[in-house]
Amino acid sequence: MKFRWPHAVLAVLVLLTPGAAHAAEAPPFEWPHTSICTQARITSARANPTPTATYYVITGNVLACPGAEDPLARWTVAYYYRTGGLGTLAHPMPYSPDGFHFLFRRMVSTDTWAACVVNDVRPADADPSFGTANRVACVAPDPTVDSSVPVPVPVDDPRFDGALLLRETAGPRPACANCV
Repeated sequence: MKFRWPHAVLAVLVLLTPGAAHAAEAPPFEWPHTSICTQARITSARANPTPTATYYVITGNVLACPGAEDPLARWTVAYYYRTGGLGTLAHPMPYSPDGFHFLFRRMVSTDTWAACVVNDVRPADADPSFGTANRVACVAPDPTVDSSVPVPVPVDDPRFDGALLLRETAGPRPACANCV
């Protein structure tokens, strides 16, 4: 069988068309259809504000609840812009059988008001290009004390109402500080 250039060029052009590339993309929130009970504790948090951005540094521990196991289950950190506004998800991370001590460092928008450990990310009912997530532990800067020291906030705080999430496109994953 002879190799024919016109056919090869046609095949490459078909693969490079916008429709073909878009069809190959993964859905925005392709998380496992498994949610497991998650324990999370944020051990330290720091927000260093500048006029144009805020640098968040958060450490903590994430562990599946006793008896809750699924190798496909994931968790991550989400940061929320403006109360009730759009937020961003970091990359999903697997659970570790012995727990996961994480370090989350990110330069975020100055209007970021909270960061949370989340699990069970799902497409939003109104628009599947956005997502919702189950918040497990959250912190937010407290402007009445020191805005550089985030304090715990309840996961059901009414300021989260209506908040939707986008998947982070180029950010790093939360780092494992001492994985076993």
